[in-house]
Amino acid sequence: MKKLVSSLLAAALILSTLFSLAACKKETAQEDSQAAGTFELTMGNAWLQPGVQNDPIMEEITRQTGITLKVVDTSEDRLKALEASNQLPDIILTNPTTQQQYIEAGLIIPLDDLIAQYGPNIAQNASEALNFNKEYVSNNTGKIYYIPAGIDNYSSITATFHPWIRWDYYKELGYPEINNYDDLFDVVTEMARRHPTTDDGLPTYASSTFSDWYAGSLLEMPGGELDRAVGGAGLYEYDLKANAFTCGITTENSSWYKAAKFFNKLQREGLLDPDTFTQTGEIYGNKEIAARYMVCFENWNALLANANFRAAGEDEKGFMPIAIPEGAAAYWGQAWPVGNSATEICISSACKNPEKAIEFLNFTFSEEGCRLIYNGIKDQDYAMIDGILQWTDETKQNQKEMGADFAQKTGIGKYSTLAVFGRYMLASDGQAVDLSVDTQAVKAASANSEPWALLDDFCEHYGVTRLGDTVDFREFGEKCTDETLLFRTASQSIVPVAPDEINDLQDTLTNYYMQEFPLLIMNAQTDEEFEAGYQRILEGMKEIGLDTYTAYWDPVYADAVAKSNEIIGD
Repeated sequence: MKKLVSSLLAAALILSTLFSLAACKKETAQEDSQAAGTFELTMGNAWLQPGVQNDPIMEEITRQTGITLKVVDTSEDRLKALEASNQLPDIILTNPTTQQQYIEAGLIIPLDDLIAQYGPNIAQNASEALNFNKEYVSNNTGKIYYIPAGIDNYSSITATFHPWIRWDYYKELGYPEINNYDDLFDVVTEMARRHPTTDDGLPTYASSTFSDWYAGSLLEMPGGELDRAVGGAGLYEYDLKANAFTCGITTENSSWYKAAKFFNKLQREGLLDPDTFTQTGEIYGNKEIAARYMVCFENWNALLANANFRAAGEDEKGFMPIAIPEGAAAYWGQAWPVGNSATEICISSACKNPEKAIEFLNFTFSEEGCRLIYNGIKDQDYAMIDGILQWTDETKQNQKEMGADFAQKTGIGKYSTLAVFGRYMLASDGQAVDLSVDTQAVKAASANSEPWALLDDFCEHYGVTRLGDTVDFREFGEKCTDETLLFRTASQSIVPVAPDEINDLQDTLTNYYMQEFPLLIMNAQTDEEFEAGYQRILEGMKEIGLDTYTAYWDPVYADAVAKSNEIIGD
């Protein structure tokens, strides 16, 4: 018995020692972590891959702030579960669809006092935008709930929403003029017939779109690119020339009508991707990057395709924009004076240390933070060279060799949704915060730029200037159209949340629209069938309540545009 007791006491002593050692080890690890000054924040950011961010840029942010960042999965179903349990991540990037709801449900906290105490850079660099949000994005509380990122008084001159065609194939055809959708149809169908597969044997198509962005992707982006409209909200489109929102269904010869007709003609020729209305935006984007379409209606995936062609040594291949016909409107510029409404930043009520969250954002809302986010580490990724801040040769070479993987591997540009300024905004030193688009930096580097057959041919054809590895699109826009117009981004931020009955009506109308237009595009076999089908959809939507919907939204959008004019100017 004594032996048994002795054995048990010995075992207990061993276990006690082990537990003590484990506790000491845990306490030591905690002390080491605290000594290192690191603190982990969680973030819901649909623009970033979930998980702990550990690329060189985030490592430098951690070194300077003591904060690490873990991105949480906020896909639609997951986000709803987090909202229902009030377990949203510490920091959340939102868009207008949830902003009022989050305030009313108490899911986020007011930030006025936190910014005053811990966010001097936020207060200084986003002052006007914060005042705007207090008035228009506060659910009439007069408090700051959302911090606006991406502030820019004049943003990209990059033909963002525009027909980008396979330029090498366009050259092959002799650069035929494209003045309308009929001309575009002739060009892209001939391209697709001549090049039915990619170099690695995948089938190609004249064009396509996708449907998981709802009306925005179905016809809104492809529509109106050769005429007058861009973007929009709900069932409305924004008319650049008129500076007005109009219903995409009821407006005669609307951009949506033209896009639907264009796609139907391609379908009749067997040159529209058969997956057009069943594929996700991700699949569609991957096909664009793989150069499986002859024309894309936005530039981001086209630019990735170009980067990959160049990285593979095929620098004559890729996509470039076509000229806008004289008298038409071009979407060359975009103003974000109150920030990008799609990247409004807030702090959840579940956040245990909102002070740390503001400290983190205070860094990304500094010029130093912006420069790091857009350009990398100073004197490593960018440096003062011949009196001008610019990317180093190594960084430019990495961008060329890595192609579409550059941002993910290096972290450069990856966190742009957290930067206070849009990439074209001038810093206090007179250069753009993103040096890859800064006129001085690009011109300084262009003298040593390697030939790029794609850009060189484009510039020679249109008589425009090549700026390093990009094109002077402002010059291009001025050469090919009689006016350069701004997308009035502030107006959408001002639009109030509609009453439930209008939102419910919009859902019903959108579901009908999303079901009927793909059927019309894929099935109409003649122009007459298409016109009859379009009219049938219009009448069907009127029966559902389209007139009630437009009667509500017409004056609301008119008022928003008027207020926008006061902010941006006429």
